[in-house]
Amino acid sequence: MKRSLIALLLLLSALNIFGKNINFPRSLIDECNTFTKSENSNRNKAHDREIEKHSNSNMLSDNISSGRLSVKVNSGTENEADWYQNDVIVHTGDINDNSIRPLSLKQGEDGWLYILVPLKEATPNKGAFRILCSSNGGAEWILVAQGISTTEYFFSFGMLVESRNNNTGDSTRTIVYYTSSTNLNGDNAKLNFFSVRRDGTSFVSGVVASPVAGRKYEQVTVCSDGQYYEADTFMHAIVKETSNAGVTSGFHHFRTASWGSFHTDILLITDPKDNLPYAQFYRTSADSILISFERQYDANSIGSGIYKITEQTVAGINYMRSPAFTSGSKEEKPCLSVPQQQSQVTKKIILTYTYNGKPSYSFSTNGGGLWNFRYMTTNGSLCKYTFCASDSTENGGNNFLIGYVNLGGDSVLSVKGTLGSISYGLNRINSSSPSPNFAITGCIYRNGQSKTNAIAYVGNSGINAYFDAEHLVTGIQNVSNEVPSGFKLEQNYPNPFNPVTNIKFSILNSGPVTLRVFDISGKEVAVLVNQNLNSGIYNYDFDASNLSTGAYFYRLSAEGFSEVKKMILVK
Repeated sequence: MKRSLIALLLLLSALNIFGKNINFPRSLIDECNTFTKSENSNRNKAHDREIEKHSNSNMLSDNISSGRLSVKVNSGTENEADWYQNDVIVHTGDINDNSIRPLSLKQGEDGWLYILVPLKEATPNKGAFRILCSSNGGAEWILVAQGISTTEYFFSFGMLVESRNNNTGDSTRTIVYYTSSTNLNGDNAKLNFFSVRRDGTSFVSGVVASPVAGRKYEQVTVCSDGQYYEADTFMHAIVKETSNAGVTSGFHHFRTASWGSFHTDILLITDPKDNLPYAQFYRTSADSILISFERQYDANSIGSGIYKITEQTVAGINYMRSPAFTSGSKEEKPCLSVPQQQSQVTKKIILTYTYNGKPSYSFSTNGGGLWNFRYMTTNGSLCKYTFCASDSTENGGNNFLIGYVNLGGDSVLSVKGTLGSISYGLNRINSSSPSPNFAITGCIYRNGQSKTNAIAYVGNSGINAYFDAEHLVTGIQNVSNEVPSGFKLEQNYPNPFNPVTNIKFSILNSGPVTLRVFDISGKEVAVLVNQNLNSGIYNYDFDASNLSTGAYFYRLSAEGFSEVKKMILVK
């Protein structure tokens, strides 16, 4: 539990484990000795923030007034979807190639999808990234915010999506940790923090920490306990810390209980041959963090393992899965996923990687005590990187996702399933050409009781970011069979749009319905619906790819009801 671990933190600080003089107020120590944790309580949140302020803590330094980062927020018009004939194009242009996992895709507790797209440097910008969101399962995306630096290069990224109040949609925040440096080779790279609300407001940006002279941070990975808490969310960033010459010092753990205002940290001393950390929160009676990694024993021998550390930033690191040494075998570039379920649930864990170039995975159904091995495919496909994700809901199974891009770069292959019975035959889901030089990202998109496989990937030659998913909404969709209070035609969203927009309407009584589109002169340019519909609420995705920029009108007609609204197409 967090409270007992904080007591441990106080004890360790008194013993000067951190190597710094830490002066906790007497009243805070007394309160910690008598405090009983209440989950989701405001008192708990306030207490943890006080602990953080007096501990080995880095205060977020302003990154905006210095001019290092300029921020563009949601304009309401940036919709880069290209749906129906192709995958959805989330971003057009070059993708940052400083990381093997540049893209990050997650579903928030608000039900929306969020994607982080790091951009390749382009004069005058040295570093840039974009955050986009989708309210309709990825059919179209709108810009939340864009961060740009003209003085620093950006390298590795990690993204979290957290809600401070699930009853308020725009309290959902996208949090990005990233490394940056004024040096093109990444020397002296520091760790930065960026947070913004879903509606593009109230953004916060700053430097979390800079390494000691002659060192740099790289390979960011992030996790949180946000599945279990709202306002009282603890967030974690793990980075590999090395010398500028490339000698590994260890994995550096940063933690905040104040939504980024303060971070405690500690350097975890790992094997100097450890590389590519990937973190997941691990919920038990004593919360932990699992970190997968690869260890290179020699030029031809690599093993993948999992570390287990405490949620608090204190010394101590243990193995959950030791990296096996097998001469001449390479178990490389691991990716880790743990379903976020309550502490009493026995945890299932999946670890994907390449085994001698073949996409493979190991899994445990008993919290890491016993591991089983599987190949992802039987046809001998090779790849550079794999990916896995999971969903916390086991109802109906299908709560694990695995995937990869084949070495030829023509197929994104992915499947979801139940751990222990995931199919060997993965599905090809892409229509555009992917790059085999980057790992795909994905999540299990949950809409009510349905779960779909959602994937994002970098296009061929590192150009464009694409999204694809099972059962993407096309044309008309019945979203509710509940009898509405009357006939209704709603304003399309987004508006203006390019080239896809969603039109929502309600039908009171079953019968013939038409939904037609007209240009500014009154000429009919599209018939979207012309059929009998049952009573209910419907969505229609209108693709205007074959129309020109301009104003259009759409009219719903049903049982003596008629209503017209205006929409703007901007290409």
